[in-house]
Amino acid sequence: MEKRIQDNNAPNNYYFLIDESFQLNKQENEELFQLLNNRQVTIILIKKTKFKRSNFKIIPFYKNIETYPEYLSFDKLHLSDEGANELVKFIIDQLKKNI
Repeated sequence: MEKRIQDNNAPNNYYFLIDESFQLNKQENEELFQLLNNRQVTIILIKKTKFKRSNFKIIPFYKNIETYPEYLSFDKLHLSDEGANELVKFIIDQLKKNI
């Protein structure tokens, strides 16, 4: 992604799905934010977390999980089959809204 941005061969819109496995240290966070500074970024959150950047649109799917706990598997960490299906529908709906 960094090379494509540097070569001016990258899209202006980026979509990220952030879940429990998303682990960046402070420096990596800042590098990512700087890299995407002039891009439109949509972040779909599976877990409640804080992202505050003016060019970042936050979509809190975790609120759906809070409403429908069956979207999580028995370990309360991973999505169940039903949750994964709902997430796909949710992402498709969000992409349609942004087209």
